[in-house]
Amino acid sequence: MSGIDVYVLNANTAFSIEVFKIIGPHVPRGKWPINALHVPFTPSADGLYLIGKFKDLPAPYAGYAAQLVAQAGTKLVLKSPAAWRAARMVKAKRWRDACMFAAVPALFAIPLFGALSRAALLPAAALFVANLVALILTQLALTKARTDLVNTRFVADIPVPGLRLGGVIKQEEPPPTLNMNDEV
Repeated sequence: MSGIDVYVLNANTAFSIEVFKIIGPHVPRGKWPINALHVPFTPSADGLYLIGKFKDLPAPYAGYAAQLVAQAGTKLVLKSPAAWRAARMVKAKRWRDACMFAAVPALFAIPLFGALSRAALLPAAALFVANLVALILTQLALTKARTDLVNTRFVADIPVPGLRLGGVIKQEEPPPTLNMNDEV
């Protein structure tokens, strides 16, 4: 059993900058704190959005910022440390749904094949049992993936207006140089 994983993201990460781009225009400059916002995030149980707690902002703006982050949906989830766990949970959910939708026709095939002959009844029942076992296994995988996703926590330092971030400003790359040994 894995514990709760906590990741810490600096203010110059792509995720932190993306959160700032989403909430920055909606919070007046005078309401921002002096230093970067220290915001804990948790992914939702379905992995489609993030839940953020903006404690350093005034209450109305904190609630609105949390709503904006949730509305950003998978755009932010894909840039967060929970991205691969959310993808694993969605994939497990798709496999579980496929097994579930395959179980219903297999269940109704048992009496239909039973009416044909006893020899046709046994393969139909075996197919349903195999599908039921696959459904149980995929449900267990989905539960584990969902538990791992919900136990993922991360804290991001969200930049504030006027905060200088080292390494974020993209500089033009110098032109490539030729070595004397390279052929033209």
